[in-house]
Amino acid sequence: MTWATFACELETIFSDPDRVKHATEKLITLRMNKNQRVHRYTVTFKEYADELRWANEVLHPLYYRGLPDRIKDLWAQSDPPPLFTDLVAQAQQVDLRYW
Repeated sequence: MTWATFACELETIFSDPDRVKHATEKLITLRMNKNQRVHRYTVTFKEYADELRWANEVLHPLYYRGLPDRIKDLWAQSDPPPLFTDLVAQAQQVDLRYW
């Protein structure tokens, strides 16, 4: 038995059999706490998103929905940026100014 085969069997035996389901539930319900920094929210969001491998067009509204109003206020006069990466970058800039 090779190491790769052994590692694969360990993953099969001890991993979460419904990890996609659990990651989906966590991602959909994830919200940034008022006293939390956006970096932590983004890292957690991306951990769940990596499990799912969804397109950025799907992730964009989920990420935006989880942001607190103090960050969403940036886009009160306009729409948030259409690209997921730009949304994350602008949210991080606003959060840095806030703290």
